[in-house]
Amino acid sequence: MKIMADTNVMLDILIKRIDFYEDSREFINLCEANKFHVYFSASAVTDIYYILYRSLKDKEVALNKTKSLLNIVKIADVFESDIKTAFSSVIEDFEDAVVNSVAERIDCDYIVARNEKDFKNADIPVISPKDFLEIVKK
Repeated sequence: MKIMADTNVMLDILIKRIDFYEDSREFINLCEANKFHVYFSASAVTDIYYILYRSLKDKEVALNKTKSLLNIVKIADVFESDIKTAFSSVIEDFEDAVVNSVAERIDCDYIVARNEKDFKNADIPVISPKDFLEIVKK
């Protein structure tokens, strides 16, 4: 199974966001155990680093945490065609439109995101980490 994860899912883990940490961490653990392929867009990695750095105020820690992603997830390149598709997308948030475009191009089965409503017109099923866990554990 191929899964595109939204930026917030990894930030929930790396920053340990109290309300979301457990579900996001369990999602990643389940994917690792079941050999699911989890992807982040290349543009999400830069966003993750930036948000980590602003949150932690420590460049070295932010870099190390961002590098640690590569042990868990695969990075999907963002092509010019993905950006052009996102520009014309009905998904209002541009970053989410890029995630959707990349996920569609690399043929993902799901996009896992906390903000499912922001992806209401996605081309691929969008599901929260919690709901993904419920489906896969059945």
